[in-house]
Amino acid sequence: MGLDDQSTSYVHFLLLKLTGINFQKDLVDKVTLIVFFVSLALSVWLNILDYRKKQIKNRPTLGGTAMK
Repeated sequence: MGLDDQSTSYVHFLLLKLTGINFQKDLVDKVTLIVFFVSLALSVWLNILDYRKKQIKNRPTLGGTAMK
Protein backbone atom coordinates (compact mmCIF):
# COMPACT_ATOMS: atom_id res chain seq x y z
CA MET A 1 0.00 0.00 0.00
CA GLY A 2 2.94 2.29 -0.48
CA LEU A 3 4.37 2.01 3.04
CA ASP A 4 7.79 0.41 3.08
CA ASP A 5 8.62 -0.73 6.60
CA GLN A 6 10.78 -3.55 7.87
CA SER A 7 8.43 -4.39 10.76
CA THR A 8 7.11 -7.96 10.71
CA SER A 9 4.44 -7.19 13.33
CA TYR A 10 1.40 -5.07 12.50
CA VAL A 11 1.08 -3.93 16.13
CA HIS A 12 4.75 -2.91 16.12
CA PHE A 13 4.18 -1.05 12.86
CA LEU A 14 1.17 0.80 14.31
CA LEU A 15 3.04 1.79 17.47
CA LEU A 16 5.97 3.01 15.39
CA LYS A 17 3.79 5.10 13.07
CA LEU A 18 1.51 6.46 15.82
CA THR A 19 4.13 7.29 18.45
CA GLY A 20 7.37 7.48 16.49
CA ILE A 21 8.98 5.25 19.13
CA ASN A 22 10.72 2.13 17.88
CA PHE A 23 9.89 -0.39 20.63
CA GLN A 24 11.64 -3.74 20.66
CA LYS A 25 9.66 -6.21 18.53
CA ASP A 26 9.85 -8.94 21.18
CA LEU A 27 8.49 -6.57 23.83
CA VAL A 28 5.57 -5.55 21.61
CA ASP A 29 4.77 -9.19 20.83
CA LYS A 30 4.87 -10.21 24.51
CA VAL A 31 2.69 -7.28 25.65
CA THR A 32 0.23 -7.98 22.84
CA LEU A 33 0.02 -11.65 23.86
CA ILE A 34 -0.48 -10.78 27.54
CA VAL A 35 -3.20 -8.22 26.75
CA PHE A 36 -4.94 -10.74 24.48
CA PHE A 37 -5.05 -13.50 27.12
CA VAL A 38 -6.07 -11.12 29.93
CA SER A 39 -8.90 -9.82 27.71
CA LEU A 40 -9.94 -13.38 26.83
CA ALA A 41 -9.99 -14.48 30.48
CA LEU A 42 -11.92 -11.38 31.55
CA SER A 43 -14.46 -11.88 28.78
CA VAL A 44 -15.03 -15.53 29.66
CA TRP A 45 -15.31 -14.71 33.38
CA LEU A 46 -17.81 -11.90 32.84
CA ASN A 47 -19.89 -14.04 30.48
CA ILE A 48 -20.03 -16.85 33.05
CA LEU A 49 -21.15 -14.38 35.73
CA ASP A 50 -23.84 -13.01 33.41
CA TYR A 51 -25.00 -16.53 32.50
CA ARG A 52 -25.28 -17.50 36.19
CA LYS A 53 -27.18 -14.30 36.97
CA LYS A 54 -29.69 -15.05 34.20
CA GLN A 55 -30.06 -18.65 35.38
CA ILE A 56 -30.94 -17.50 38.90
CA LYS A 57 -33.37 -14.88 37.56
CA ASN A 58 -35.17 -17.41 35.34
CA ARG A 59 -35.33 -20.15 37.99
CA PRO A 60 -38.87 -21.43 38.61
CA THR A 61 -40.28 -20.41 41.98
CA LEU A 62 -42.24 -22.40 44.52
CA GLY A 63 -45.97 -21.68 44.66
CA GLY A 64 -45.78 -19.12 41.89
CA THR A 65 -44.31 -16.37 44.08
CA ALA A 66 -40.84 -15.02 43.77
CA MET A 67 -38.52 -15.64 46.71
CA LYS A 68 -36.29 -12.79 47.79
